[in-house]
Amino acid sequence: MKIILIFFSLLPVVHCAQALDCKAAHILSNEKQKIDAAYKFHIHNSKGVLTLDGKHYDGNKSSIISRQIFFDAEKVSKSGYYLTSRRIKKLPDEDIAPESLQLNYPDFFWDEENDIFLSIEKFGNAYSMSWTTDPLFICY
Repeated sequence: MKIILIFFSLLPVVHCAQALDCKAAHILSNEKQKIDAAYKFHIHNSKGVLTLDGKHYDGNKSSIISRQIFFDAEKVSKSGYYLTSRRIKKLPDEDIAPESLQLNYPDFFWDEENDIFLSIEKFGNAYSMSWTTDPLFICY
């Protein structure tokens, strides 16, 4: 069973007419593994980039996740976005095993040309993001 904890970023959102910039911290854990990561989202004019930096812990071993996911974003409803990963750039520090990414993230995060439906809802000065029925990220 996976437990999702949401933490709030201290950085403000810059929201323009068709742009979204925000940061979120996120911890994903189960009995054997834990991921402690920071996510930076930028979406503007149907294009976007997600920067993912974090640590993966598996027992006594740890590894680094450090990548950028470049994607197309299609708004399909008031809060729904259909994202398609176009290019994934692994940064030099990344040393996580591909199997660990595959166990913890949808295909969109680790394989190009994959889709994900992301719900983005604004409340106050923040955004709630989810790809399931439960909020996954709160971005400021």
